[in-house]
Amino acid sequence: MIISEEDRRILGIWAADCAERVLPLFDQKAPGDTRPREAIEGIRSYACGQMRKGPLRSPAFAALAAARDITDPTAADQRRCGA
Repeated sequence: MIISEEDRRILGIWAADCAERVLPLFDQKAPGDTRPREAIEGIRSYACGQMRKGPLRSPAFAALAAARDITDPTAADQRRCGA
């Protein structure tokens, strides 16, 4: 299924909202690591039409790397579950 650009932007806002809700948990484990916050800002910029989707890949992959860098056992369990 192919989704429209408008729907992709709406999904981006939803994803950013979800990620922001758990960002304080990440910040507790990795204070000062800005990669997830930068990815959230990027998707919000895309959703507002200020950024194209191609440049979002770098901050998205950086945020995934930040999640892998957390050595907390609970975080590892969440990653295995796709959270």
